[in-house]
Amino acid sequence: MGNEKETLLAFQSAVGIVRKLIDEGGIYIVVSPVERTDIKLQVDRQFLEATLEPTPFSYGDFTKFLNEMSVMVSVCLEEREEIYVQRRVENWRDENNYDEPRIAEEKSLLERKLQVIKGTLIDDRLSQRYFLKDHAKAPYFVDFDWEVNVKHSDSEVDMAQPLPYATCRLRYARPGARPRFPWAQSVESIQIDWTEEEIDYIVRILGVVKERIRAVKQGGR
Repeated sequence: MGNEKETLLAFQSAVGIVRKLIDEGGIYIVVSPVERTDIKLQVDRQFLEATLEPTPFSYGDFTKFLNEMSVMVSVCLEEREEIYVQRRVENWRDENNYDEPRIAEEKSLLERKLQVIKGTLIDDRLSQRYFLKDHAKAPYFVDFDWEVNVKHSDSEVDMAQPLPYATCRLRYARPGARPRFPWAQSVESIQIDWTEEEIDYIVRILGVVKERIRAVKQGGR
């Protein structure tokens, strides 16, 4: 029981740090009905290590907690906590090194962790974002990644000056998409190259769109 309490306190502390980083814009939670929730850091490693310095967590320990939390956030958003706990219990029973007293202890710890997640990370806004995607009528955002490249030449022309550009990949799912099997592909993607000027343009447009959404939320038009 002592170890269970210590483990739960460490988990609660890590979840509290995640909540703080979310509120400060250092973490973004990507939600999707077709993939596991992804808790994405929006800060670099140096910033996170400085944040963790007064805590008992190393960078590696904290990122392990993030992986565990990602699964649990998905479970809570889908409202399948009981099924998740039961499956974990069944897995533990299949392992020879888990006796019934240990299974009971692990089950209790898992249930408490889920309660911490629900009480700290699952707020109305996150639930609404999940609901919107789960009941989408159009393809919806799943994830986004990017890299910066430099074009010097191609098969047709040599560049007078190297041209830097960004290659961005937008991942999305179609309405009603569900993973039929663990290996099934439920998410599609499109890859686009952007110049600096094009990025300036789309950022301005998205800024306007964001303000319109915010005005509607505040009761404006």
